[in-house]
Amino acid sequence: MATAQLPSGAAPSAPGPSHGVGGGDVFNKDTFLTALRDASGDGGPAIVAAAYEPKGMASVREKYTQLHGVVGSLSEKITAVLVRQEKDFLAAYRAHMYNVQKELHDTKEKILRNETLENKSEKIKLLEEERDWYRKEALRLDTFTTNMKKDLKHLKEKLECIEEDRDWLEKQLKASKKQNKLLRAELEIRLANLTSQAEDAMATRPPSPAVDDMEHNSSAGLQLPLAAVEREEQFRKQIRQLKRELLASKRDVNRLRETTSKQQSNELEEFFVQSIDAVKKDIVRRRSHIRDSKTRPIPALKAEPVPDCGPEMKEFTAADRVRVIERLLSHDEVLSILYDNLFPSHEKKPPDGTKAPLPAVDSTKKPQQQPAGSGAAAVVASRELGNGVGASSLPLDTSTLEYLKLGGGAASLR
Repeated sequence: MATAQLPSGAAPSAPGPSHGVGGGDVFNKDTFLTALRDASGDGGPAIVAAAYEPKGMASVREKYTQLHGVVGSLSEKITAVLVRQEKDFLAAYRAHMYNVQKELHDTKEKILRNETLENKSEKIKLLEEERDWYRKEALRLDTFTTNMKKDLKHLKEKLECIEEDRDWLEKQLKASKKQNKLLRAELEIRLANLTSQAEDAMATRPPSPAVDDMEHNSSAGLQLPLAAVEREEQFRKQIRQLKRELLASKRDVNRLRETTSKQQSNELEEFFVQSIDAVKKDIVRRRSHIRDSKTRPIPALKAEPVPDCGPEMKEFTAADRVRVIERLLSHDEVLSILYDNLFPSHEKKPPDGTKAPLPAVDSTKKPQQQPAGSGAAAVVASRELGNGVGASSLPLDTSTLEYLKLGGGAASLR
């Protein structure tokens, strides 16, 4: 290539940043000449000469064209590869998520199945516990019914004996009253006869010189009825005096009974309050145990203290009330008070003062079987001990306490 020369009419270009290799000046488009200009400059046809082209320039241009095509299609290829990889990733992700959802669904079903089995087992346990409780309750009620029947039979027999005693005493009383009336009538008849005889003797006596002797004899005859009348009047005064003393003694006894009943009522109130407090503590302990069993806590090393406050009386169940009666009757003082109030000690005697004989008992008759574990049996046993009969007292069980709680014994005695 020829050395570049500036044309005559061209001005030098302004200095600027260099884009060439090793050159600091910027050349314009006419720096290198590749053809001859028209010398005339009149716009006529110019003679153009072919530029010099080194060897291998065609292959360079071909490679450049290929490279340009490859570079131009590179972004499309990269985009296609990215799209294909994105599709593969999404497909793999969908398959993975499907497997995860399937495993999650299987796990949920397994958990639900285990919970259902656990709930069924707990329900079965609860039903078995209820069944056992109802079975025990049925057995207890059966035993209680049997004891009640025995008590009823025993009380009926006792009532029959008491009615027989009452009939016998009524007969004795009627006979004594009849005898008393007969004796009074006989006494009045005798007094009237003696008086009339004395009057007749005085009215019909003949006049005689021994009048003084006759008057003395008549006065001696009248002394006998007058002495009987004075004796009867003296007896009546003694009877009135004894009645007054008896009334005073009865008043003293009633006053002492009132004082004793007040003391006994105070003791009963104290025992009753103690029984109520004990049952309240049992109820609170039972409720806390049920609550702990439902929540299933870790068993503690020490038992929690029972609080002082408890449920009210209206919240007591039938079993709780039975336990109150059980605790109340566990005191000997309460049983003694009940026995004294139900069976006051007194001996029935006929009016003549002699001790009344008991009705004859058939030796072939079997001895009455006392109902074991009943309140009536315990009372009768203690009464027999007081009368000198060598019977042993029977212990009180749950059926007796419930029987006394329901008031069945008092109703039967009435």
